[in-house]
Amino acid sequence: MSEFTRETCIQKYCELKLQMAGRSPKRDDFLEFAGIPERKLGRLFGKDAYSELQRTAGDVPNKLALERTPTETIMAQFALLVNKLKRIPVYSEWDHHGFSPTESGLSKSHGIKWSEFSAKFLDWVKVTNATGFDEAIQIIESNTSRDHRKAENKEDDYSRLIRDVRNWIPARRRNSEETYKVELRKHLESMKHSINEEVGDSKCDLVVSSKFAIEIKKDPDQSEYDRLFGQIARHLEAHRKVIVLIIEATRKDKLDAFTSIIDKYLNIGNAVVEVIPR
Repeated sequence: MSEFTRETCIQKYCELKLQMAGRSPKRDDFLEFAGIPERKLGRLFGKDAYSELQRTAGDVPNKLALERTPTETIMAQFALLVNKLKRIPVYSEWDHHGFSPTESGLSKSHGIKWSEFSAKFLDWVKVTNATGFDEAIQIIESNTSRDHRKAENKEDDYSRLIRDVRNWIPARRRNSEETYKVELRKHLESMKHSINEEVGDSKCDLVVSSKFAIEIKKDPDQSEYDRLFGQIARHLEAHRKVIVLIIEATRKDKLDAFTSIIDKYLNIGNAVVEVIPR
């Protein structure tokens, strides 16, 4: 783009946010997407140019998101949601109710992975001697005990497949996804998994036991991550459980963002997507 204006910057910002399924883009991602020099953005929007661009586009500046939500507030929100649902919530329900911080903020600023939220909550209550959370504690402990008993009873086929994919170590660096796929297939067949290749309408890389899809990507850039999101959504129409194997990911921030958006928009109900970096 040869000529940048405030209007074209706003347009590009909205386009990128749409591609990111509604998440607010970070400054560096926007600059790369729009192809605009940071100095030029400063001339158009002045001091704190990117924050001003976000405000003008009707968004909340990322800088404001850096303000930490107090731990007491986070735990109270979690207990409130547990009490309302009478079970342990998933992240999409937290997001739907407008609670903060986001899943990324929970992890980066407070060291709380969503999968560990229940345990972190119980530990926090114990350490701080917090009161007024008896109902939430009872619901969490009841659900946790039931899930633990189920896990002890058997390791299901999907869990075994995830374990075997995680344990796979490529013999060497490969030039293409296809050669990685061949090597992974041999590994899984050696572990007694039944494998098919690129079957059905979604054309996933591998299908295991005629029901679990595997998609392989080698060092994807942002546009490839965007296309991969659409692929996985299509795979889920035919296979309710999908493994996404990201090989040689050089940008951890992009991988983390991709995993977060998968958890938020696709890990819903009975659909399960497991992102495995290698």
